Amino acid sequence: MRILRDRRLDEERGFTLIELVMAIGVAAILMAAASYATLQVANTNTRNTLYMTAVRNAQSAGYWVSIDAEKANRIVGDSANLTGSDVLQLTWLDSEDLTETHSSNFTLEGSTLYRNIDGARTMVAEHISNASATYDATAQQMAFVVTSEVSSRNITAKETRTYEISPRPKPGG
Repeated sequence: MRILRDRRLDEERGFTLIELVMAIGVAAILMAAASYATLQVANTNTRNTLYMTAVRNAQSAGYWVSIDAEKANRIVGDSANLTGSDVLQLTWLDSEDLTETHSSNFTLEGSTLYRNIDGARTMVAEHISNASATYDATAQQMAFVVTSEVSSRNITAKETRTYEISPRPKPGG
């Protein structure tokens, strides 16, 4: 017995519905994985950029306070919480003209740290969430603690630095 076949069925080529659904499903899984990987790379890049911005701001604040504190032979007050309304005031004699004094004041306004030296105001660092200084007169050492916090797209980077600074001795002391 011979089975008769329809010639049209043998000649038709193509994909079945099941094959198409499977191919679309695999393609969707691959696209989702690629999208997730791309998003992770973008988030990692953003996180690293924010962290480096926080580090640079904390370093800049520490640098300028350290420069002035090392020259200072007078530090006003034994502590200053710049996050509050306190002012860190440092005073020193001019190295060339020992009768002339210079003074710098550091204030934190909002999240920006400013340095006012001899009447000239300069922005020192941005994104500062906390800054404080304590002076130990017995050990003749000042500790400056600064925290920089930067946020973007629900990602936050935070850096806290502590600087221990020894001001120069008072003249004749």
